[in-house]
Amino acid sequence: MKHILSSIVMLFATSLAFANLVGMEYETVAETAQGTTYRVYASFDNPTDELVAVYALENAPMVVGVSTSFYQDAVGANLAQTINPAFFAAFPTLQYDSWFTIGSEDSNGTSDVQQVGMDAYFSSFAAGDGFTVDTFVGGSWFLLPGQSADAVAGSDLRVLVGQFTTDGVVNLTMNFQWDNANSDTFNTEGLSLSFPEVPVPGCTNANADNFNPIANEDDGSCTFGGGLATGLSYDVVSSDPLGTGQSTYRIYANFASSDVEVTAVYGTDSEPWSLVGSEAFYQDGVGGDFGGAINPLFYGSFPSLEFDTWWTIGAEPGDDDGLNSAFDPALTAFSDWNNGGDFVVNTFIGGSIFIVPGNNGQGVPINGRVLLGQVTTSGTTDAVVNVQFRDANQESFYASGMTLTFPVAGAGCNDPLACNYDENAEGDGDCIFPQEFYDCDGCLNDSDGDGVCDELEVNGCTDNAACNFDINATEEDGSCLQLDACGVCGGDNSSCSGCTNPSADNYDAGAIFDDGSCIISGCTNPAADNYNDEANNDDGSCIISGCTNPAADNYDAEANNDDGSCIISGCTNPAADNYNADANNDDGSCVVSGCTNPNAQNYNPEANNDDGSCTGITGCTYAGADNYDAANTLEDGSCVFSGCTDSSAENYNPFANNDDGSCDFEPCSGGGCPYDSNGDGEIGSADLLDFLVAFGQACS
Repeated sequence: MKHILSSIVMLFATSLAFANLVGMEYETVAETAQGTTYRVYASFDNPTDELVAVYALENAPMVVGVSTSFYQDAVGANLAQTINPAFFAAFPTLQYDSWFTIGSEDSNGTSDVQQVGMDAYFSSFAAGDGFTVDTFVGGSWFLLPGQSADAVAGSDLRVLVGQFTTDGVVNLTMNFQWDNANSDTFNTEGLSLSFPEVPVPGCTNANADNFNPIANEDDGSCTFGGGLATGLSYDVVSSDPLGTGQSTYRIYANFASSDVEVTAVYGTDSEPWSLVGSEAFYQDGVGGDFGGAINPLFYGSFPSLEFDTWWTIGAEPGDDDGLNSAFDPALTAFSDWNNGGDFVVNTFIGGSIFIVPGNNGQGVPINGRVLLGQVTTSGTTDAVVNVQFRDANQESFYASGMTLTFPVAGAGCNDPLACNYDENAEGDGDCIFPQEFYDCDGCLNDSDGDGVCDELEVNGCTDNAACNFDINATEEDGSCLQLDACGVCGGDNSSCSGCTNPSADNYDAGAIFDDGSCIISGCTNPAADNYNDEANNDDGSCIISGCTNPAADNYDAEANNDDGSCIISGCTNPAADNYNADANNDDGSCVVSGCTNPNAQNYNPEANNDDGSCTGITGCTYAGADNYDAANTLEDGSCVFSGCTDSSAENYNPFANNDDGSCDFEPCSGGGCPYDSNGDGEIGSADLLDFLVAFGQACS
């Protein structure tokens, strides 16, 4: 019996993933005197996902609890890889021991699990008790990625993490680290699981309108789109029509009313649309992606075409089909599907098939359901479908996340020709017939006895220790490669590049070759006090000393540390009218107002701006004097009177004390003027010239 419990998942991804770790599940494997033995799995939605670690941290604790105790066999172990099934015959109860693992159930597996920080907790577990890991250091059991086929989800989409035998109730909270096919690493924390469960029937689909979070058994009561949609169903169209053990099924969307119309089937990153099979889907060589595009007239020439795998909205092959489609070019859903793989639409752009509402009625339910697709496969199929539809009032509704798993086990096979014939079966929906190259006992031809039919052998690397181990290979072809020191498969140790400078921000301790990518943060300005000539990433820490005062003569706009060097020119005389208290360099601009007259009693020798305040000024106070100054208030006898000072002159001025050469004398006449050589009655320049001519000559 298989039980699944979904949990709230927190993902921390390095890149966008097309897969998820969807939860934990358990199954009951034995009921013995030692108790009930359960196995717990991490569940994925992609077969290539690989579990690499189960861990605990302070903020992501691990809880392994039990209401009674765990059965621990006397010759058992904490890790499954150390249990040798060869001892089961001698120690039958060993197979019910409680243990942890990643994928492998015993020493025959491929998982070489290591542990760190778990010694004390494993000791408690070995004593039959539970434990909680919530310390800062934490603990983990783990393995190297790409080294174990058992750690890969595979066709059953799950990886074994533990076996627990008890007569009580087990409560688990675990954290997982896992890689997808692109080696992108993800952490999923806080997944919880409790078992055995008390059956609680109800709707277990979280996307349904009436989802019951405490239900653990789906009773088919889920409704979607305001209660108008009631989920998905399937019919068996044909059992093994091709003689390959594959059966053909049709998928339907069910509705509570026929007064609706399906207009689209779609998928996005938040509402994925998928069809995932445990075995390959049959895709006919002349088939199509959509049922309405297939012409049934060709069935006579191509009988297998009738059982092709396709999608549709209501239209079967041969029907009038108005289907349209639009898909993200980055999606590989159809190419994967056409090669027999899974159909997954889960990107942001997504994709859809759709019809024009009211165009031809193909989206209207017949007998309460609308055909959505046909698949032919020998395995189990898990469908997740999102449907847009409208009601009679043209109002649109969305039924997202509807799920269906088929075929339902338990009907049995009543066909005596089938390999799983059951004479007590009530139906024949699960009959399994030999595929090509097989009979019910195995291969028709197996020359090397490895259980793989000769016609189906796949060459490749079969060494699970090789980095290019091919899980699908059945025949070793010598192509195995090993990891180089850099971790490159088949590499030449030349790719271990990175930053090798321990002082760099992005120092890579694992790098062997420096690729010039080092980032060293610091001051990159050569003019700065703390310039770092190794820095190549300026972190704004530069300290540039200088004058930071914008008013200074030597202001440095780049300086951010004032070193007291500012020079501010201005008047430094506190007595000046324009005194500048900030100035430290006198530029001769001081303006000192006061009396600038040296003759004044209040003369200020420092004043350079006469403000008219002079008092008690000595000087000439006579208005007629040459040097009269109206500002003078005290006569000091310095008056200068210009004029003729020769008393014999006609214009003699007895008050003149400065002869200005203006004296005027009576003109000479009748030879009475001894120096008038030319006799013009005046002694002038001409007379002087005559005198100079005669000067120095002897008289005659």
